[in-house]
Amino acid sequence: MKQLSNSLLTLLLLGSLAWTPMRLSAQETSTSRSANDFTTTMAVMGSVLSNVRNFFVDTVDLTTLYDGALTYMLQQLDPYTVYFNEEETKAFEESTTGLYGGIGAILRQHQDSVVIIGSLMQGKAADKAGLRPADIIWRINGKDFSHTKVVDVRNELRGEPGTPITLVVRRPGYAQDSLTVTFDRERIDLNPISYAELLADRVGFISVNTFSTTTSQEFLKAYDRLQKEAGGKLNGLVIDLRDNGGGLMEQAIQLVNLFIPKGQPVVSLKGRYPQQSNSYKTTKDPLDTELPLVVLINEGSASASEIVAGALQDYDRAVIVGRKSFGKGLVQGTLELPDGGLLKLTTARYYIPSGRSIQKLSYNHRGGAKQVNETDSLGTPYTTTGGRTVYAAGGIMPDIVCPSDSIPSLLGTLLFDAITYDFVTDYLLTHKAPERSTLRSFDLGDEAYAAYQKKVIDSGFTFKSMADELVKKVEEALKGEQRYDEVSGEFAAFQKCLKADTPRLMKTYESFIRDYLNMEILSRYYYDEGRLEYYMTRDKVAQRAVSLLGDLTTYHQLLKGK
Repeated sequence: MKQLSNSLLTLLLLGSLAWTPMRLSAQETSTSRSANDFTTTMAVMGSVLSNVRNFFVDTVDLTTLYDGALTYMLQQLDPYTVYFNEEETKAFEESTTGLYGGIGAILRQHQDSVVIIGSLMQGKAADKAGLRPADIIWRINGKDFSHTKVVDVRNELRGEPGTPITLVVRRPGYAQDSLTVTFDRERIDLNPISYAELLADRVGFISVNTFSTTTSQEFLKAYDRLQKEAGGKLNGLVIDLRDNGGGLMEQAIQLVNLFIPKGQPVVSLKGRYPQQSNSYKTTKDPLDTELPLVVLINEGSASASEIVAGALQDYDRAVIVGRKSFGKGLVQGTLELPDGGLLKLTTARYYIPSGRSIQKLSYNHRGGAKQVNETDSLGTPYTTTGGRTVYAAGGIMPDIVCPSDSIPSLLGTLLFDAITYDFVTDYLLTHKAPERSTLRSFDLGDEAYAAYQKKVIDSGFTFKSMADELVKKVEEALKGEQRYDEVSGEFAAFQKCLKADTPRLMKTYESFIRDYLNMEILSRYYYDEGRLEYYMTRDKVAQRAVSLLGDLTTYHQLLKGK
């Protein structure tokens, strides 16, 4: 944020307090100042700010103080009401539109405070210029970035499309000390569709990773392509919304509209005031109302994803497979602020066609942002169009529940470590790219995996788990209570039992580790498409969905509640 003038800072602070009386009016107060005395509230806060600026013992950064005050105040409401300063607003708008000017590279903080190219977006500026994953960013337009942070490099790389940029990088295995590349920045469109393929028995699979301004448009493109590949006769479609945190509500409505007749309610908003309440219906003729659909969700599916899954479930239009969704049934609007910032404010709750709210938590503003369960999260029953019973269970409950098959959290410290990334980089230096047709059966081989194990063990790497952190806290608590000496022997033995045996754990979790290494290797050769192509044959939830679409008798029985 730019340095604020005194008058503007005061104005912004006072204006932001417009919501404070709502919080105060919900609690009893013994002070003489009325909770509704808005003028007094503004005057007091302005006076506090002025006195801090003029008389505090040290020089005060008003911008930092202001940002912190706003952040803390809004945290008392709910986790979704947020203040963005001018710089943060740009990032927020980029996430909403999926558009920005840059080079199309995902950065990674690596060892020794260097920033490397973690991965590339296929066909974007950096990719076309010949940059590669693992390239170390050394200089940008003559400025030294040899030891810095990702945020600094990212800010320098972004700019107006068409403007030139010169990068000096250091490349593993490259004979020269450095490599200089000059090219133009370009408009980066983040495709909300991460994967779209025709699977066995003419079943289509489309993975939607966000609801940005182009989601329904890109979804339709993917659908048309799959339908063409299937000879115009798709037998079913899987819509993957797992780990899709949501986005624009109108895009969710448009996606639902592809499979639901015109004029049907999709979502209703209920706010504090009548103008904040509305009902949204499908407005166009549908694409297909008969094609069997399966929607995949998990605990990372939220907001707009839940509108899609919930509406299709309420109309008995799709079978939902996976795990219960996140449970975010609140709607946020944005308000522009005088400083170029933005206020993202919760303005309403939303309800899907059966009338249920899928909000998992309510936020009690008496004494802070205490979270309490909504009544509906206890399991109030509702009825679908076809008469099935569904529940407001603090999220969308799948019709078929599948256990998690994600990578154990214990492995995260290893798989996301520089050791693993560097191993993949070294592997590429000595191996040719596999044939495109062999991706689903690719394996790095026993010899390469043994080399990886040796690399990890020789490095002295140790696994870190949540249990380790909890044990440390127990130890600190015992010492604080002066009881540690009484149990030190037993405690030491307990810690020894918990200590991670790296060779043993790498053997226990070999299948998970090999799959991860295989996906990382393929992503270097074939971008995200390679990673996802490999994973599809091992994705048990996706396989369950495809299997269901091959058994339409069971599919229709589920939609009838049998």
